[in-house]
Amino acid sequence: MKLLHNRFILLWTVIVVLNIFASASLPTHDEPLIAVYTENSGVVSPAGKRLYVVVSQEGVMTYVDRVGGRLTNRSRTLTRSELSQLTSLLEDSKLKTLIGPLRAPVFHPRDYQTSIQISIHRSTGDQKIDLIDYDPSAGRDFPEAAKQVLCLLDGFTKSEYRVTQDCKLTW
Repeated sequence: MKLLHNRFILLWTVIVVLNIFASASLPTHDEPLIAVYTENSGVVSPAGKRLYVVVSQEGVMTYVDRVGGRLTNRSRTLTRSELSQLTSLLEDSKLKTLIGPLRAPVFHPRDYQTSIQISIHRSTGDQKIDLIDYDPSAGRDFPEAAKQVLCLLDGFTKSEYRVTQDCKLTW
C-alpha cells in the first residue's frame, strides 16, 4: 500500500511540474499589447475606474461603447493593417520616453476629474503613463505621442463613448 501511495505522489508531482513548465513556455494569447483605463471622480458618469480599451498581442480589442445611454463592452479583431499601425505607433521613440503621472500644465477648473491610465506591454516591462486631469477639449496640454495613441484607439473602436474629441492622426 505504501508503494502505491509513493507512486501516486511521484506521478502527481511529475504532472504538476510538467504543467508549470508547459504554462511558462507557451505564449499567452490574451497578453495585452496595450490597456487603457479611465478613472473619473466628482460630478461625472461613469464614476470610478473602468476599462476603456485593451488590445491583445493578436489584435483582439475589447472596448467600451455607449448603447442606449448605457455603457457596455464590445469586442472586435483589428485588421492586420490596424494592428501594424498600432504596433508601429507604440514603438515611436517619443512615446517610449513617457512614463509616470503627467499632469496638464494648465489647470482647468471643473467639478470633476478624469485620469487616463495607459499600460503598454514591452519586453523590458510594462510602460505606465497616467494622464491626470485629462479633458478631451484640453488634450492639447498633454504630449502629442499619448494623444495620438488615444486618437488611434478611438478611431478603431468607432464608439460613441470616446476619450478624444475632434482628433486627427498626425503620426
